[in-house]
Amino acid sequence: MPRSNDDNIRMSFIAAADLSTYQYCFVKFSAKNTVNICGASEDMIGILQNKPDAAGKAASVVLLGVSQLRVDGNAGAITRGTSYLESNSTGEGVVTTTDKDPVGALALESSSAANDQIPVLVTRLKHTG
Repeated sequence: MPRSNDDNIRMSFIAAADLSTYQYCFVKFSAKNTVNICGASEDMIGILQNKPDAAGKAASVVLLGVSQLRVDGNAGAITRGTSYLESNSTGEGVVTTTDKDPVGALALESSSAANDQIPVLVTRLKHTG
């Protein structure tokens, strides 16, 4: 299966809070150069790669490329290659089918389980289906 690699576009930001339990979840901007966990249907900037355990610590984020993503396939089956993923209320990827919803990734593996972790293609789009 595809895994994260050095060809990703990755940046370091500042964690707005303790994000240690949100590794491989969607994050959003919360202030200048600061990121926090993404909420349901919010615009995400990428996927958190590390576990910053306090506000002010470095948060490594993949903005474009291949990454792992924690998903909730239990909220709707995720299908490899056809499921576009947006954020739920805790930054996990869930399938979107709603027109104009923000899309943060395309699934590269299928899942139908909660708290699963799958490889995804990180991208920023708006769903048009």
